[in-house]
Amino acid sequence: MLTAGCATPGTPRPPERQVPEPVTDLRVHQSGNTLVLHFTVPDLSTDGRKLSGAPRVEIFRLVEFAPATPSAPPTTAEPATPAAGAPSGHLTRTLSGPALARDMAGDTVTIDDVFSSTDFAAMEQKTVSYRVRIAAGNGPWSALSNRASLQVVVAPAAPEGLTAELSGDSVDLRWRVAAPGRAPAPSSFIVYRTRLLADGSAAAPARAVGVTTGNSYQDRAPASGDFYRYAVRGVVTMAGVQVESADSTPVVVHASPAPVLAAPRGLVAIPVRSAEGHVEVELSWEIGSQPNLAGYNVYRTESPSIPGLLVNSRVLLAPAFRDTTVRPGRTYYYSVAAVGFDGSESRLSAPVKVTMPLSAGSPR
Repeated sequence: MLTAGCATPGTPRPPERQVPEPVTDLRVHQSGNTLVLHFTVPDLSTDGRKLSGAPRVEIFRLVEFAPATPSAPPTTAEPATPAAGAPSGHLTRTLSGPALARDMAGDTVTIDDVFSSTDFAAMEQKTVSYRVRIAAGNGPWSALSNRASLQVVVAPAAPEGLTAELSGDSVDLRWRVAAPGRAPAPSSFIVYRTRLLADGSAAAPARAVGVTTGNSYQDRAPASGDFYRYAVRGVVTMAGVQVESADSTPVVVHASPAPVLAAPRGLVAIPVRSAEGHVEVELSWEIGSQPNLAGYNVYRTESPSIPGLLVNSRVLLAPAFRDTTVRPGRTYYYSVAAVGFDGSESRLSAPVKVTMPLSAGSPR
């Protein structure tokens, strides 16, 4: 009985290898002599477990003579080829580690398949199709993704003469439309922005920040203190599919941090009495002259060792304020901070002390 009740450990089994779910949203568009792929990296295995290990990606390309069907929204209706089967197309690229990380923004991957002018000309009017598959760490490959296809056409000429000028908290971009070639003239333009690291490399893939039908654009989003690279692409629509030009010659902009605001000076606090007989405090200080000055905030405390609390409900546009929430007999300490257009504050001004009267007589 004792023997029957004891569990005998079985032969240890190696951990199951995770097979990632296939990519289902692969899409492709043309930009000059480059075909740009976009897809999302799955984070689950086929049995619903969270994937572990850095992703690896294989890209397969197939060039055909048959006319293309315009790219449609990603779909999973087409069954994926099993990972063990022969992939359709030729393996053109394998990415992993730092090479893949450079092309990722979150879980979204953007990969440029770049061709020489000669190779691209040889593919004109042909259909190019792509599929990808991924693996986690050293695990097995997923099934192939959905197929993303397009027909290669002559792209519009890239915009010329791109310039960028800092204007307050925005970047003003201007460019010229290139002389039309074999392709139609662009009907619109897409502005791309890339944040750069200290060594000049891209922190993430270029991101489209705006679309315009004119030859200028104002970008209000860049964070101050960073370097950004801008490029513009012309866009035409052919057979219902948007085709982008190659990038314009890029420009790099340093969005300089706004100057640090100086603390207000000359703060004066005087106890006064309202027409109704209530005691109040009249505050005034010297007006600031910095170009990034948006207004002021007033802070009050009853102890110089305790930080003050904001008194005004909105930023003050003028260097004056009347505090109507004080009480007779109390002592208050006031300070003022300058406020920038980005919401930042200067250091507090030197505090001033004011003691409210106890009696109903004139304030002192």
